[in-house]
Amino acid sequence: MTDAQPNGKSSIRFWQRGGDYDRNLHSTKEIWEKISYVHNNPVKRGLCRRADEWKWSSAADYSGSGKGLIELNLEQLPRYMF
Repeated sequence: MTDAQPNGKSSIRFWQRGGDYDRNLHSTKEIWEKISYVHNNPVKRGLCRRADEWKWSSAADYSGSGKGLIELNLEQLPRYMF
């Protein structure tokens, strides 16, 4: 997490330097779009055939086909149907 800055100095940072990486989500639809996007990243990269096959994803929890590494309380999530 050491970031070599253009001026030659180094700093420790958690987030990427610069803007346009974070997003405020203002609706249930936006939240579910981002969850779907994250779940489908391993599929797009060819790391698995289906999102719920990816070991480190919560996609199996959301689909009801399995249980991920971190327990999710799906009852507390906002509901939205595409």
